[in-house]
Amino acid sequence: MAKVFEDYLSEALIDMATIGMEYADYRVEKAFVYCFRQDYFVNMDCFYQRGGKILFKNQLNDELLPGEKPIETSQGKDNLLDKVLDVALSDIVGACRMFNREIPTVIKVTYNAATSKMQTRLGYERYDLGDDLREMTKPRELFLEWMEEERRKMS
Repeated sequence: MAKVFEDYLSEALIDMATIGMEYADYRVEKAFVYCFRQDYFVNMDCFYQRGGKILFKNQLNDELLPGEKPIETSQGKDNLLDKVLDVALSDIVGACRMFNREIPTVIKVTYNAATSKMQTRLGYERYDLGDDLREMTKPRELFLEWMEEERRKMS
């Protein structure tokens, strides 16, 4: 049977969740993967729930249990994360174009390790990014707002 749009989209979203969990060596309660793409601008990042706290990826070792081996958070691992997210995002864009669908500007993937369930939210709002790449703060603001939203859920 021929693949449909949802097949391509699901595969790419699963890849995003998987690399998010791999980055944390599968030692987190939840992985949150964020991708922003609008025109020529792309921004991607992850954050995690570990030890009942919401953490940036560079804080994963702040919540180690006594005797627990540190999670590798090297530049090479960051580069691999970025590469896999970029390919998955390109696959989503390609599927949208192939099936004449609107391309999302914001993709939020949450993977819950305890339930093995993935939730996704796709946003299609366009943002005024201006012309100066150094001034493009909106993608980061959206990422930080999502982190804060998840922190509030835990309070």
